[in-house]
Amino acid sequence: MRGGKLNYITQIKAFYDKLENDPLNSSAIALWHALMAQNNKTAWSATFTVASSVLKQKSGIKSDSNFFKVRNELAQAGYIKWSPRKGNQAAIYSILNLSPYSGDSSGGNGGDNSRGSSGDNSGALNKLNKTKRNNDDDKGVTNTAEQNTWELWQQLWGFPNAIVQQDLTNWVSEFGSDLVNFAVTIAGSKQIPAKNSVKYVDRVLEGWRELKVTTIEAAKKADVEHQRKMERERKANRPGGYKLPRRIKETLPDWIQDDYEPPKPAKYENKDLPSFDEILKGD
Repeated sequence: MRGGKLNYITQIKAFYDKLENDPLNSSAIALWHALMAQNNKTAWSATFTVASSVLKQKSGIKSDSNFFKVRNELAQAGYIKWSPRKGNQAAIYSILNLSPYSGDSSGGNGGDNSRGSSGDNSGALNKLNKTKRNNDDDKGVTNTAEQNTWELWQQLWGFPNAIVQQDLTNWVSEFGSDLVNFAVTIAGSKQIPAKNSVKYVDRVLEGWRELKVTTIEAAKKADVEHQRKMERERKANRPGGYKLPRRIKETLPDWIQDDYEPPKPAKYENKDLPSFDEILKGD
């Protein structure tokens, strides 16, 4: 079993460090992230159970055979442990602590198929440990901040993939977790779909960068001003960008007035027309 509770951010960073020595295919990576998300829901208990159908759905794995293959691959590479239960009960899982600080990055599935990661990887992990040890305190603060942001993101749009994880890390590093969390909250309140979430949050933060926003108070003020601007534009324009037509004052016609007098018909004269007697005489 692993020692102590996992740190979400440290675990994921160590996961990608370990991939350099123990590479996995995309399905195995997706399954590991699905297991991490499930373990997070259990407050990082040492062991937890989850149905295969749930893991298949979250990882995008279609067939049972591929799922079993990928799960064994994770176990043999030293990323997880799992054990079956009788009947149709969900399997028991344990995610191995991959952090180079923990000294517990080895492991497998506990049987002949397990392959410890401490052999070939120990030199790389020790070197990594020496490089990062002096920054443990600062990273602890940063990791906690990033973890809060990741958890907020997960609540709104699901577990962030590797690309989104990098974006979140960069944003927190530049703006701090409070501002990033506020930007994410704004996007969530607008019910921005997951496919547009990164673009929307990035535009919010880009606007704050231009305005030199560095505090929550300034961000709230900028957001209020933005909402007012959007409201003014909505009032001045119809959907699609067309301006509202200019209102024209309607006037009543003359004939409806009380003192209206109809015009007298004009007399029609035409000297060229023959008289009635001339018409009767004919030619």
